[in-house]
Order: sequence, then structure tokens, then C-alpha cells
Amino acid sequence: MDVNSFAVVSSLSFLARIAGIRVVAEGVETTDELFRWIHLGGQLVQGYLYSRPIDLEAFLGILDRGELLHLPSRVFAVEDFLLLNDALIVGHLDRLGDGSSHVCPFFDWFEIRQGRWSELRSFATAASMHTQLHHLMEHGSDYHALASHWVGQIRELRSDIASRLR
Repeated sequence: MDVNSFAVVSSLSFLARIAGIRVVAEGVETTDELFRWIHLGGQLVQGYLYSRPIDLEAFLGILDRGELLHLPSRVFAVEDFLLLNDALIVGHLDRLGDGSSHVCPFFDWFEIRQGRWSELRSFATAASMHTQLHHLMEHGSDYHALASHWVGQIRELRSDIASRLR
């Protein structure tokens, strides 16, 4: 899912929640798509991840047997979703780098979570690298090498947080 699609899906999810409407995510084909939907607070999905099209008799058999779908047990808090998607992170860096965006959600993200995750070495390293990235960008320096390392550090932080949530 690209950044624009994510913006549409997350906005729809938010509007549905405040309106009290339940929304079904259609076309969920991968566990990555499922995790994204769950992280946004979604509960209902359909798509090839769970089942290919089936005839009426097979469907009624599933209902008669009371079969349940098993959702993944590891779910991140919605407020931590920003960390979960490399495409969003890279897209954000690209928009900052080309000047099409001037607002960085990671400043608030790191500040808000300082008390929660500051004991993790990966958190401190990722926060420091983030500050360095902005310093390079502000001075017109090439930030791409550091950005690549930062995305790797975010992956390490993601893994550390996931291990704490298990």
C-alpha cells in the first residue's frame, strides 16, 4: 500500500469509528495488509487471505460447522503504527527531502514515547539518527545514506518493541 492509499484507508477508518459505522476491508490478500487494517482499528475483512470464492453449499457448511477465523495474536497499539510500515517511513523521508512536506510526525512520536521505550538502546539510537537526518536536510547535505541506516534502526526498534509486547 502506498502512502496515498494509506491516507485514504486510515481516514476512512477514522471517520467510520467516529460515525459508529462498521467497515469491511475488501481485497485483503496478505498478512501485511491484514496487520495494517488491524492496527487502524479495523475488525472486518474479506479477501483471498482467508478464502477464495466458494459456492453456496461450501459457505453454508462453514457456517454450520461454526468455523472461526484466527486473527494474528501480535497486535501493535494503533498509536505505534507509524513505526510499522517501511513504505510510509521512506515516503515521508522522500517528501521531506524534496520539500513537498515540512511536517515530521516522528518528532512527536519519539517525544511522546520517551517514557515508554527510552530504556531500549534501539529507541535512543533511532531518535538520535532522526535528529541527525533533519540536521543534514536543513543544511542541504546528502541524507540518503543515513536515511537508509535509520530505516534499518527503525526495524530494530520495531523488533525490540514487538518482543516486549509478546
